[in-house]
Amino acid sequence: MSQMAYPDYLPKEYEPLGAWKYFGYTLLFSLPIVGLIIAIIFSLNSENLHLKSFARAIIILEIIVFILVIISTLYVYSVALNF
Repeated sequence: MSQMAYPDYLPKEYEPLGAWKYFGYTLLFSLPIVGLIIAIIFSLNSENLHLKSFARAIIILEIIVFILVIISTLYVYSVALNF
């Protein structure tokens, strides 16, 4: 069986992020306003494709949560008006 040879050097844009980096970026992106701004900046300007994709996923998650909060707030408000 032949083994595939992997290069010892990967370009900076393809270097994988470690678990601690994901943990740190998750903490950074979870800051209320600053985290969203930093996530937008990383999703547009990051040299690392993994970080760029992770920042985009965080932005999509925040948009989904924002929409769910708006929908649930409107629902609770409409139920409260009926009482």
